[in-house]
Amino acid sequence: MNLDVPEQLGMATVWVGGEPGPGPAQYEAVGPRRRRVWDLAAYLRSLPSA
Repeated sequence: MNLDVPEQLGMATVWVGGEPGPGPAQYEAVGPRRRRVWDLAAYLRSLPSA
């Protein structure tokens, strides 16, 4: 998968697509620094502001 190399370099990655998971969560954790999101805009709004 194209997200493997960035993750190996220590970057957090986001995979956009697929059917929403059950419940109200904005993402599904699929690895230590990898998230699967089905609505990128909603996911970004859910992140704490810096």
